[in-house]
Amino acid sequence: MKSIGIYGGAFLLSALVLSSCGSSRGAGNSRNPEQGSPEWIIQMYFTRRAFPEVEHYTIGELRNDNHATAGSGLSDSARVTWRNLQEDPTRAVYAVATTDRSYHSDTYAFFVRAGDGWKLNAIRTLGLPGVFYRVMQQLEGEVNLPDSLASRLANMRLAVNSDDSLRSYFRANAEEFDMLRNILGSTPDIIAVTSNGEADPAITSNSGTIFRITALLRKLRIHSIRRAAEGSGAFYLTIHNESDHAVGYLSLPEGAAPPGMTPSRFIYVEEIVRGWYIYKSI
Repeated sequence: MKSIGIYGGAFLLSALVLSSCGSSRGAGNSRNPEQGSPEWIIQMYFTRRAFPEVEHYTIGELRNDNHATAGSGLSDSARVTWRNLQEDPTRAVYAVATTDRSYHSDTYAFFVRAGDGWKLNAIRTLGLPGVFYRVMQQLEGEVNLPDSLASRLANMRLAVNSDDSLRSYFRANAEEFDMLRNILGSTPDIIAVTSNGEADPAITSNSGTIFRITALLRKLRIHSIRRAAEGSGAFYLTIHNESDHAVGYLSLPEGAAPPGMTPSRFIYVEEIVRGWYIYKSI
């Protein structure tokens, strides 16, 4: 079961999704998250201007005695949504999306159950460096870009898309993603290929295969594809990787478990369709 919450201005929607979806409106409605639950903490931390008990519901690096929260500077026009990604009796991870006019941010909230209940212990987002955005802005201001720079710009735009957009993009191109995975999967002597045509190992007799993979990478705006480990049957299709901050898609064979989410490595992993995931790592 996944749980989804939506907050915007004075409008609050909390839904528990299984085979159907229920909703309620109004801050005082009984369908509001239970106090002390991860959803309630998210609502208070990310959407309310004040959270007087914040120090009681945070721990570790987020231990907060001055009551400052992500919602402190939230504008009235902002809309915050959240959904459960992973939960067990001691840990939980939620994706929190904030949208305000032309602004969008995807954040990942990590919880631990400690002492008398749930505590928010880390918040993470894909932090690409400022130079990335300056280069992208410069490219967007140019006209008649050569193919190499146009391809780079398309890749950068995809990298900063919302999680929802990344899921939709995959579904719209699922057949070609499968094809890309299958081509490399059937060529065991190639470990990785980039959209620049570089391959690992560099010397290979499969130049035709590398050409096909490179063409698909460019078409799909993917920077590279590589095997996760020899014999694992898993493949990473990286959209962008800079300063160890990466975003992309992950293909896993039947029965394989995706990597667990932690504040220090994989901050976001979510299934799109069977065997395919979005990932973000730091």
